[in-house]
Amino acid sequence: ALPVAYLTVLGMKTGLSNAPLMKPGVKNMATILIIQSGLSVWAMLPMSILVKVLGIKTPAVTPEEILAQPLFYCFLLLVFAPVMEEFMFRKIFLDRLMVLGNKPAILLSAILFAVPHLISQGPAQVFYTFVLGLSFAFVTVRTRKLWPAIVLHSFSNLYCGILVAVWPMDIPLFMLAYAAIYILAVPVTAVVLAVLNRKKLML
Repeated sequence: ALPVAYLTVLGMKTGLSNAPLMKPGVKNMATILIIQSGLSVWAMLPMSILVKVLGIKTPAVTPEEILAQPLFYCFLLLVFAPVMEEFMFRKIFLDRLMVLGNKPAILLSAILFAVPHLISQGPAQVFYTFVLGLSFAFVTVRTRKLWPAIVLHSFSNLYCGILVAVWPMDIPLFMLAYAAIYILAVPVTAVVLAVLNRKKLML
């Protein structure tokens, strides 16, 4: 899809960010990672429950498939997908969308990123990846660099892809720990950090 995407936007004008510059330091990156991790899970939770209740089958990769080929999926989720997807959505597309301004560019970039996940991973992932897309585009606009979005993308796939796959859900204690971390602790911390850092997160 990368050459097709490039040919689609070939010749289009690119824009530059006028948002305040943010240094991609460890503290800033960790803050954004926690915020995106917590809010993205909450964003997808209602749809995930609905999909489960209605018995809708989704095309998502199963934990069994990841565990059967761990090296392949680690490379795919932690290296290949973050690099290729960020280059496409945050370099090829976002650069051209910047002519519309910071906020419209970030929003449209996130939508373009989320929609293909409907086909590859199901409806709940659209909401999850939309929030992630907002985060990845935001950090790209604020830092003027692509690599922070790649790093955040990789850690996100580790957090909600690899770790979820290896988490022992059949053990009640671990199931409670999963709910406490993924549904309560990280999302609540994300909201608190977003409020405390609201001025820093302005465009």
